[in-house]
Amino acid sequence: MATRIAGEITSNATARLGHQMVRGLEELNKATKETLAEAYKAARVYLEAAAVNEKNTLETILQLSVDKKRVGEYLASTKKSVEQITKIELDVLERHMRTTAEGLKAEPVTIQFSALEKKASKMYPKPTEKVKANGYGGYREYLPRTQTTRGQGGSRRLDRSELQLLINGKNSILDIKNMLDAQAERRTDLQDVMNYVEILKTAGLVEVK
Repeated sequence: MATRIAGEITSNATARLGHQMVRGLEELNKATKETLAEAYKAARVYLEAAAVNEKNTLETILQLSVDKKRVGEYLASTKKSVEQITKIELDVLERHMRTTAEGLKAEPVTIQFSALEKKASKMYPKPTEKVKANGYGGYREYLPRTQTTRGQGGSRRLDRSELQLLINGKNSILDIKNMLDAQAERRTDLQDVMNYVEILKTAGLVEVK
């Protein structure tokens, strides 16, 4: 049953990754000379974040399996397949970016990260036992008393429920921001995510390493 579920997830992952590639290509097609760098960066984020999410989903199956060695080996091979598909699609995006740049008479894009993105990429929030105490109900129980100002909680666009689900100790704050972007039509502000994680940390609901 575990391997069957993993196979279905991997099969569906190809469609979801394909959707993100199309989304990225559309970003590049709409880009101007001034917005090409931002469009290419966003296009890569959609694909890379979706791939991380697919691999995280596959990893959860191991918790349900009895024969962890056999299922673990199968999951390792399926995750490698996801990585190979992602690499191929990232290569397509890069070629499309270079062709688009040529048409716009712009230089090809070299991805650069801001100081905030570099900082967020090194911060890994993890739920504390306080969250797990009531079947992961800690967020609901404690957060109403901590979300007193929107300035600390972030923008109205921030999907707090989904953000909480992405906190697992493996995803960096930048990973979380990128996965939120891949799942929604509008991009999430990284500082909003940082602020909200700080609220969770103050409430004792997460640890950040």
